[in-house]
Amino acid sequence: MSKPRASVLMVDSDIALLLILAHELDQRGISVFPAGSPRQARVLIAKMNATIDILIINCRLPGVCGLAGEMAGRNALLAA
Repeated sequence: MSKPRASVLMVDSDIALLLILAHELDQRGISVFPAGSPRQARVLIAKMNATIDILIINCRLPGVCGLAGEMAGRNALLAA
């Protein structure tokens, strides 16, 4: 039985950075969910029914810290 892959949600408006990080993490066996905005992140998580283990966010994006707070409220492991 294989070990489940960790899941990372990345939210940033720099699409090139997201793609580079997504590629590198995927090469290391980590599932990546890149989003350009908090709204896109919410839609992506709902569609994929994903459990997120790690957040990589740009807090300069409007609403992204609120998204992080919401997610931390639902998953205590994200609160750290």
